[in-house]
Amino acid sequence: MPQKIKILFYHRSMEIGGVEKVLINQLKNIDLNIFEVTLLLKTFQGEMKSQIPSNIDLKFLSKGKEDFSRIKPIYYLQLIIRNLKLRLLSKIPYLIRKFYLKKDFDIIVAPTYSSFDDVLNNFDKNSRKVAWFHTDIRDGKDHVKNLVLLNKLKKFDWVVFGSNQTRDVIKDNYDISYPKSQVIYNPMDINGTRQKAEEFEVVYNSSPTFVSVGRLNKRKGYHTLMQAHRNLLNKGINHTIIIIGDGEEKNNLKNKIKELNVENSFILYGSKTNPYPYIKAADFYILSSDSESYPMTIGEVLILGKPIISTNVGGISEMITQHENGLLIEYSEVAMEDAIKTFISDKDFVDKIISNNKTIDQKFDNKIIHNQIEQMFKDLTKK
Repeated sequence: MPQKIKILFYHRSMEIGGVEKVLINQLKNIDLNIFEVTLLLKTFQGEMKSQIPSNIDLKFLSKGKEDFSRIKPIYYLQLIIRNLKLRLLSKIPYLIRKFYLKKDFDIIVAPTYSSFDDVLNNFDKNSRKVAWFHTDIRDGKDHVKNLVLLNKLKKFDWVVFGSNQTRDVIKDNYDISYPKSQVIYNPMDINGTRQKAEEFEVVYNSSPTFVSVGRLNKRKGYHTLMQAHRNLLNKGINHTIIIIGDGEEKNNLKNKIKELNVENSFILYGSKTNPYPYIKAADFYILSSDSESYPMTIGEVLILGKPIISTNVGGISEMITQHENGLLIEYSEVAMEDAIKTFISDKDFVDKIISNNKTIDQKFDNKIIHNQIEQMFKDLTKK
């Protein structure tokens, strides 16, 4: 019997997000007759840790905040000790190999850029190192930081881009190419998404209702969306916008909600382990980001048959065909305002989108995607 290919995925934690969804999907579908898979987490933390398949060899360097004491002084002491421990392990990676992993790997995977340094610096040079890159990286105020990140990518044996657009932006803005790379779209859990959407019922108090799922950060464009929402209310076009997610912009968004007096119509629902019933219960979905790569949420919303308004950023145009299964707009207050108005007022257009999305499964053939991933791993071990 051929020896299995040993693969290590090295990730920070399992807080809910697009990268974590991709990772879980990969772990659930990888052929364990061919591959021996280990997942190493820096912290065993996050809403999605319960979704890690039981047949995957799970290792973690430290416990998560969920396991810390609820007594504040003890909690902060545990947090300090954890941070010191992780810093020590980062400086002396031999300890990770010696006491946590205890074996070598054929392939080490960094699922996102936060793991680049750990994967590049911590493991045997004989291991093939793979980077997954999902980020829409553009020239701007972080030009120097972007260059540092892009140069780290060159050190990997292979780079996987989440969309053609993600790779093209690097070439167009930085004139950097990656000969040892390929584009593999993020796999979608079609049946799992639909099953989760039926787990419980959500009833909104008003209609029409738009929902958006995403981390509360500036890149998601919720401040701009909120202003467009306020403008429409001023014109007598009533609707509700629900935001599912949490993050560093939460307090700023709360202040903006009070400032615009939209407490009853622009509502922050917080993070949800299962956001799909909330998407299913809404009339429409809206993505207002000023940058994205190939967001899994778009695919999941399409799978659930919801009409989508999305800013035309990242690889979203590779998922949505304009006026066929969604509405692509520029990132601006006016464009968001017009698009929301269109969805509310043009029933025929919305019905057309819903009808076209009934065949959306053909667009997300998971078998092809997982075959691409497995073939890539096999090819790397032959080089």
